[in-house]
Amino acid sequence: MLSEARAVFAMVFVRLEKYYFLRLLEGSRDGGWSSWHPISWEDTPCCNGLLTRRRNCDDPCPAGNGAKCEGDSEDKKDCNECKRELDGCQHECLNYNHIKESPLTFKCYCDEGYRVSPADSKKCEKKECKRLSAPANGSITPSICESNPRHEDACFRTCDRGYEPIGPEYVECTDGKWSDTNVFQCRVRKCQALSELDNGKITPAICNEQPLHGRTCVYECDPGYKVKGHNSNICDDGHWRFSFSTCEDVEDPSFGKTCPSEPESYIAEEGRITATLDLELIKPTATDNSGVVRLSSFPQVTSPHAFPEGITTLIYEAEDPSGNKARCFFKVSVQVLRCSVLPAPANGKFENGTCGNVYGSSCRFACNKGYKITGSVERKCVKKIGTDEVYWKGNETSCAIVRCFSLNTPANTMKAGLGCNDSRPRYNTNCFFRCNRGFEAEKGSERVTCKETGQWDGDPLQCKGES
Repeated sequence: MLSEARAVFAMVFVRLEKYYFLRLLEGSRDGGWSSWHPISWEDTPCCNGLLTRRRNCDDPCPAGNGAKCEGDSEDKKDCNECKRELDGCQHECLNYNHIKESPLTFKCYCDEGYRVSPADSKKCEKKECKRLSAPANGSITPSICESNPRHEDACFRTCDRGYEPIGPEYVECTDGKWSDTNVFQCRVRKCQALSELDNGKITPAICNEQPLHGRTCVYECDPGYKVKGHNSNICDDGHWRFSFSTCEDVEDPSFGKTCPSEPESYIAEEGRITATLDLELIKPTATDNSGVVRLSSFPQVTSPHAFPEGITTLIYEAEDPSGNKARCFFKVSVQVLRCSVLPAPANGKFENGTCGNVYGSSCRFACNKGYKITGSVERKCVKKIGTDEVYWKGNETSCAIVRCFSLNTPANTMKAGLGCNDSRPRYNTNCFFRCNRGFEAEKGSERVTCKETGQWDGDPLQCKGES
């Protein structure tokens, strides 16, 4: 470098010396251009986007009235800074013709999705997209989407459990714009409306209309029913968490007051030891919350039915469609009204051989031969009006021995015989008659007997004097 400088200095010095020498020798001289410096454009440095070469009008210098050099002392040419990699652009460099096109020398450009950095015109930075907000009842990832999303950033929007996405879930920032600008929102999911609950209800009422995610629905059963399944259900992400519950009948049928705790009392019919009852009128009846009851009895009896004296128990069973059962031990008490036992009278008997004493019984009496009835020939076991008290209607019956009227002793006659002289001889008393001495029978009987009719069977003996 030092040798080149010395050479240049020597050349300049020689030329100056020649110039002044010629001026001295000549009176005037036209000027002439020196060679361009640098001689080659390739050797010319680029400065502010230009290649600049210079020359001097000193070869020779004009002298006296000599003409100056024509033309420019500088020659400029645009330099392609991009080609020379002097730009430092991060992505793309555009060279300008600094002389003809623009006062600019070159400009840095960025690829799609990038922009020139305000801080450094040679640097590129990603274009920004409008910040996104997380949807209500949802979220967005990554977090940069909510702060400073840039080119090529992808954002994912999701909804919380129980909400469904409406709109684009995935968007990408491309060249400063989102790939899809439609609104995204999270809409709460709905569950199928619950059907009306037989024998119960579901609360709140929205459960039967349009239940939404998170809604708890409670099953409530009517009295006599209980929930079969879960007591409540939850709408979870558009589906019911549990299977549907029902109301199960758990209440037994009820006989109520139609099934008395004490026996039902009845009086046997007149003259009988049974009470004939129409079961359709007296049997218990059952009710059930279902409204349907099947009634059966053990033992099975037909109606009307003759119930014997004493207590008879019928078991009635009521069953509803769910199989719930109730029993009624229906007791029928039959009382046979009886009069006191009526004995046959002394020296008498019952006409039919026996005599019952149940209410309605009739007894006829007969006396033994030689006796006659006093009192009522027939007595009946009857009730006092308005009561269940019974008694024998009629007077007390007895058998009195038959007596005949007293026999007078005829004149001239003797009378003999046991009881024959009584005031009223008894039945079957024999009276004997005999004529006194000196008399003979005229008419009548020597023996007469007191018959059952109360009459003597003949007339006493009549005696007359012997002839």
